[in-house]
Formats: sequence, C-alpha cells, structure tokens
Amino acid sequence: MKRYLGLLAVLLVVIVYSDTFAYELSCDNTTHQVGDVFSCKISGNIGTFDKLSGTITSDDFLACTRANVSPGLEVLTDSTESYFNLSGIPTSSELIFLTCKVIKNPDTDANAIVSIEDFTYHEVGSTQDEKKEILRSDYVKITHKDDSEPVDTKPRDISDPSLRPRKLTSNELNITFSQFITEYSVEVLFDVEEVKFDYELNDPTSSLRIEGPTKLQVGNNTIDIYITNADGSKEACYTFNVLRLARGEEIYYPESDSTLKSMVIPGYSIGFDVNKFDYKIHLTNKVSSININTVPNYEKATVSISGTDNLKNGDVIVVEVKSADETNVTTYKINVTKDAPKKDYSTIIIAVVLCIAFIGTIIMFILTSQRNKKDPLLSIKTNKRKINKGSKFNVASVPPADTTITTNGGVGEQNQEGSTQVANQVNSINQTNSVNTTTEVNSASTNINNEMQNTNGVEQQVNSQVPNTNLNANQTQGIEQINQPNNINIQAQQSNINNLDNNQNINQ
Repeated sequence: MKRYLGLLAVLLVVIVYSDTFAYELSCDNTTHQVGDVFSCKISGNIGTFDKLSGTITSDDFLACTRANVSPGLEVLTDSTESYFNLSGIPTSSELIFLTCKVIKNPDTDANAIVSIEDFTYHEVGSTQDEKKEILRSDYVKITHKDDSEPVDTKPRDISDPSLRPRKLTSNELNITFSQFITEYSVEVLFDVEEVKFDYELNDPTSSLRIEGPTKLQVGNNTIDIYITNADGSKEACYTFNVLRLARGEEIYYPESDSTLKSMVIPGYSIGFDVNKFDYKIHLTNKVSSININTVPNYEKATVSISGTDNLKNGDVIVVEVKSADETNVTTYKINVTKDAPKKDYSTIIIAVVLCIAFIGTIIMFILTSQRNKKDPLLSIKTNKRKINKGSKFNVASVPPADTTITTNGGVGEQNQEGSTQVANQVNSINQTNSVNTTTEVNSASTNINNEMQNTNGVEQQVNSQVPNTNLNANQTQGIEQINQPNNINIQAQQSNINNLDNNQNINQ
C-alpha cells in the first residue's frame, strides 16, 4: 500500500511540475564583473501563440533587455526593450533571448537574479484562460572588481625644459611625438621585431637612457625613456606601450574603422558576424517595417539605415557605416522576403451576388407578367378599362319627365316612355362598349332592366288606382315619390358598373 502511495505521489509531482514549469529562464553561469555582458534565454514548449508576454526585471547590479526572439514569432507594436508581447509559431524551443550587462560593481562578491514578471502565454484555439508565471533564473555570480587607477610612480614632471627632448622619433612606430605628452600607445605588425629611437635634447648637458625591451615580443611591450638634467637632481620619463601583433593580424586605427560591433533586428535572428556583410530576413505579409539597432566598433563612426519602411518582397535594406575620418565606408545589406498576400475574393463575391440578384429580379418580373396575363380578374379589369374609354353617358340626352298627366292612359304612356328612354340609353351604352363586355357587365345590365320592369309595374298599378281625371299637384308628387326608389336602384346598379374601374366614373 505504501509503495502505491509513493508512486502516486511521484506521478502527481511530475504532472504538476510539467504543467507549472512549462517554461524556464536560464543565463550564462560564468562569473562576471562590472562592464561584462552576458546572455539569458527563455525556453519551453512550442505552440501557436496568440499571446506571449512578460516584463524583464533584474537586481540593481544588472540591466537586461530583449535582444532577439525565435523565428516565427512576431513582435507586436506595444513591445519595448524591457517588455515583450509576441504572437506566432516559434521554430525553436528557445523562444526569447535577453542581453544583460553588469552595471554596478558590488563591494563584495554577490549573486544576482534575472526575472520575468507576469510571464503570460495563451495558445490559439485553447479553451483555457491565459496562464501566468514568474520566471527566475539561477543565480548569476558577480565578483568585485578593483577599478582603482594604478598609481603611476614614474616621474612625469616636465616643467623644466632641460628634461624635455626636442625630438624623439622611431621609424618603426607610427606616432606623432610632442615633448609635452609623456605616454604613447601604438601597435606594430608581426614583422616589426625591434624598435630604435632617434632624439635631440633641449639641454645638451642632459642625458637620456632607455629601459625596456627594444626587441619586441608578440603582445604588450613597455619602453620607458628617462631624461636626467646635468647634475642628476631631476629626471622625467616618456613611456611607449608597444603592441606587437600576431602573424596575420592588422593594425587597428579606430578613426578609420567603418565596421559594426553588433546589429540586432528585434524579433528576428539574422546571425550577425563582423566579417559578414549580406543577410536575409523573412517577414510575414502583415509586417511593413522593422527596426534595426546597430553599434559601431568606433563610437565616432556614423551609421545610416535606409529601406526599412513599406517593405515588399525582394526589397534590400542598406546599412552604411562611415569611419570618423571619412576614409572608409562599409555597407551591410539585408535581403527581404515576404509571404505572398492572401487573395481577397470579397469584391468578386459581392459582384456575383448582385448579378444573381439582378437576373433573379428579371426572371421574377417575366414570370409575374405571364401569370397576370392568365389571371381572369386582371382580364376583367383590363376589359373594363377599355369599356370606360368609350362614350360617356349624356344626361342631357334624356328628355325631361312630364309631370302633368291627364288620364290613366296618359300617365302610363308618359311613364312608359320615360322608362323606355332610360332603358334605351343604358342599352345604347352597352351596345357601344359590347365588344369585350364581361359577364359581370351583362349581369348588371340585366338587373337594370329588371328594375325598369318593376318600375313599369308600379306605374301600371298606380294607373289602375288613379281615376280617369286630371291629377292635382299632390297626386303628381305621390307618383314621383313612388318612382324615386326605383330610380335610385337603377342609379345604384349603374354605380356598380362604374366601380369596376376606380380610376374613371360614368356621369349619370
């Protein structure tokens, strides 16, 4: 039982460790002193990151900044030297590189730590929240450096003219001598094996002696020249520090140096080398410009950079370094390659959709027109329009009714004649427009005829009841009131015909 519990505990520790410590920060574990520069790196699992960020911190003895990132990671715009915010797919487990410099000399040997505060990462498509950690490096050992200036015990007082040479030269040394400067440093090639001096003193009574190796060894050689006055009470020393180079090495003239000590492109690795002058860099399609940080070997040299904006595939970035004395110019070239832009089909898709919609609209219009031609109701309305375009009913053509009726026969004849004229007028209208008259019009006309027959029946009934005498005004008014409802029915039926077309009305 205890064995199983032990195995379970070990397994749990392994799982927790692998999840919690997925990334680590490591630094160069050598011993450093003030002024030294060393590197650190963040390494861990490779993934497709939409966020990989953190803040670089360190002890007071150090100053650390982001130097480079793994190819495939893109440095976002809000990144700084002490804060990084990245995204992309790294090609190496070594994700981020830092450069640290010892900026403070400890009183005694000390240990320093580099940290990444709020180290945050999240992978594309992950359902989990962002994970945060604090990364700390192992201890970086910093030793105390004795930076006190060495005490120069050699006599340097040249206020007495008798202690100064008027001339002091050497054919092997490339120097410009001045009697008021007492120290010189110079380099010579490997081929120079011995140094000889030629001199003249201001005071012929003074003496000159040389101490040190005039036959040079490879490396540093210190030659001191002492001048003593006539009585030997005073002397002054002129020192020449001669560096003999190894075979194949060349003399370094700082003012003529037009080379770089370092060249860094944040977010990209170009593998800078002092003897390499052509480089390549691959950018994603979204990147249009980059920053380049350079440090010349001689601080007074000037550096100019062109072609870092609006980058396209095949562009060349030129870094030009000019020496301080303007005698030399060195050119570094960075060839740019970029991913092809993704094709945008949105314009084509919109055009196709609009074209389909336009064609569909035309098709719907044609189908609707054909369907309307077969619609009987629409045919009725069309025919009615044709009817209404015929002659309108002329009310003035109807003769006025005779209100004086003398006999029963006379009343019947007058009413019969008026009714007959109305019927004839309606029939005349129907006959004029009967070419394409529909069933509904015929039915309405039939109703009108029926109403007129009913009117005639009423008139005949009135005639049978009225005596064979002249009617007075009251009786005539009674007959008109009997006929009025029937005339109203006739007008209503005629109005129904007119209402078949709302745009035109037939005047009665």
